[in-house]
Amino acid sequence: MKLADNLRIQRKKLGLSQEELAEKCQISRQAIAKWESGESVPTIEKLIFLADLYDMTLDELVGRVVMDDYDRFAKYIKKYVPTDIKFGEDDDVTAVISRYITFTDALGLSGEVKLKGLQDIFLAGVKAE
Repeated sequence: MKLADNLRIQRKKLGLSQEELAEKCQISRQAIAKWESGESVPTIEKLIFLADLYDMTLDELVGRVVMDDYDRFAKYIKKYVPTDIKFGEDDDVTAVISRYITFTDALGLSGEVKLKGLQDIFLAGVKAE
């Protein structure tokens, strides 16, 4: 999604008019209109303000695709997988793990290290109770 579209959609989700948002941003309503039409873009300071206002990350606000853990792992595997292993876009987690194990085998890693790697990947951010 384009930044201009996202700015308009998020403003409307909060039920704000261009004038109300302009007051919050301490700029003119015309500046908001230009942002939303794509004629200009907010400064980084205004983008940060808007991301906070809309409770979004900057990446989300500007329309950058945010990868989840699975996507990051799949990207890692695609980058480092041995060339003799075919990797398709639609592979599921089982296929990714299979490729991970094949990759770690090629490196000569022990089973314990392989398991730790999988735990690090899939349990990252999970706190023990």
